[in-house]
Amino acid sequence: MEKLDGGTVWSKFTAEGVTPAQSCAFGLATPAGLHAAHGAGVLHLDVKPKNLLFTAGGVLKVADFGISQVVSEAATLVTHGGQVLGTPAYLSPEQPLGTP
Repeated sequence: MEKLDGGTVWSKFTAEGVTPAQSCAFGLATPAGLHAAHGAGVLHLDVKPKNLLFTAGGVLKVADFGISQVVSEAATLVTHGGQVLGTPAYLSPEQPLGTP
């Protein structure tokens, strides 16, 4: 496993502060990482600033795939017993409604 000891997006916003250019860079790097996961059939389900980590060299990585789901084009994502997975403040609108 790769060592990600450069902090999180959350720590950079709350402790160090970020410039508008850095904020835009985070906003572009995050979907690029998620696109790679989606290409492999993986839905993260808990994207939030604390799950976006940096390498020591400052490269942003999407981390913590602990509640992710592996899906295929033929599969539909369903939760078990109406369970909603993820951090409430960062859920997509579809997740708590139980819609695909």
